[in-house]
Order: sequence, then structure tokens, then C-alpha cells
Amino acid sequence: MIEIIDVNADKAVQIISETYKELGIDVNVIEVNNCKDAQSAPSAYSTFNAIYNGKLLTYHPVSKREFLKLLQEAT
Repeated sequence: MIEIIDVNADKAVQIISETYKELGIDVNVIEVNNCKDAQSAPSAYSTFNAIYNGKLLTYHPVSKREFLKLLQEAT
């Protein structure tokens, strides 16, 4: 499963969600709505985090191509 922690990166979340659904990977989007949620994010840059199997893949929105590359490196 991939977890996406999002504050305001709707387009990136949509691209990543669609990509992983195509790959058969479950996606869980967690919205950050307050400072407590932001403080518990896996990176100091809590506006966007993509975690795969407990590993932080990226802390900023990326393109589909770049995200697939990050996933390949993580597996």
C-alpha cells in the first residue's frame, strides 16, 4: 500500500493515485488539516509525502514518470 499525505497537492495526488491503481497497489490519501497532523508527518516538509511500504519516496509532488522511477528504486 502507498500512503500519500497531502495538504494541497490535488493534481499530484490524482496522478499518483491513478498510477498505483493501474499497478494494483492500494492507495490511502491522508489529508493534513491542522498543525498536529503536520507535526506527525514523516518528513519536515509536511505539505506532501508519499510513503511506500514504510519508506518515504518523496516529500514533494512529482510527475508520473518520476514517481514510477522512485517506486522502482524502492522495490
